[in-house]
Amino acid sequence: MLDCVSNLDVCKASCCKQVTFVVQGDEDMENYWVLHGFTVVKKDDKNYYITVPSKCEVLGEDNKCTLFGKPERPEVCGGLDFGNTDGYIITKGCFCLEYGLIDEII
Repeated sequence: MLDCVSNLDVCKASCCKQVTFVVQGDEDMENYWVLHGFTVVKKDDKNYYITVPSKCEVLGEDNKCTLFGKPERPEVCGGLDFGNTDGYIITKGCFCLEYGLIDEII
């Protein structure tokens, strides 16, 4: 079972400092996104996963969510708290990826 909260010293809350979008495009669009500072994480046919640097406004200086345990925290933010990687985008710098708990950035 993965415990992201206990591993913040390793990952530095990388998933809270960037946003990942799934978009459709082609190689020309991929080049456009890269030139505008986006990171193309993975592409599958015409689906591209791109990340954009964007720190969450409620992320504390200690890399902990100031809404953790509160009802106003978005459900998607809790996706990895207890080992659930199904359906969530794993970002570069993620503890799971760095320590081989998952095989690839998805």
